[in-house]
Amino acid sequence: MSIEAESGTRARTRRAILDAAVTVLSERRTASMSEIADAANVARSTLHRYFADRAELIEALVDNAIARGSAAVQEAALDKGPATDAIRRLALAYFDLGPLMTFLWQELSLDQEDHPFWQKMEAQGDPMTEVVERGLADGSFDPAFEAEWIRHMFWAVVFSTWELVSDGRMARQPAISAMLRTIEKALATEAAGA
Repeated sequence: MSIEAESGTRARTRRAILDAAVTVLSERRTASMSEIADAANVARSTLHRYFADRAELIEALVDNAIARGSAAVQEAALDKGPATDAIRRLALAYFDLGPLMTFLWQELSLDQEDHPFWQKMEAQGDPMTEVVERGLADGSFDPAFEAEWIRHMFWAVVFSTWELVSDGRMARQPAISAMLRTIEKALATEAAGA
């Protein structure tokens, strides 16, 4: 087996473990490493070759969340087109990160306010800030709202939508349509809403 094939296999196995960890831990924070190994279809010994313990696995999930969040923001091209289009693209990008981000927010906000995840997130900056400021400045977002309210409303809608889909209470496509429409309607100026 070539080195490239081996590292390709290693990368796929690592990805499968991380994906399984997100799925299992977002459903039950106290899930064991054995449950994660089962969900990833790997032996527990294989899981431990990649991640010695739960703490190491959580750190890998943190790094993965930072990388995937950064890639999602880049892909959303927030500096292109009207602010209304940019915030739609950002909502779609973050929606797909829902399970991972929700788990990390729950895991790390409960007892680890000084965790490096928060510093890394802060160092990346808030990608929404420029979009929100642009939308408020050019009148495409209702100027009656403060930027902080817009950010909180955005996150509440995105994560509520993910929760409805993950719990099976709504199908993915209708939920995403409702999410985007809610954000658009909430931010619309009176002139746009008339």
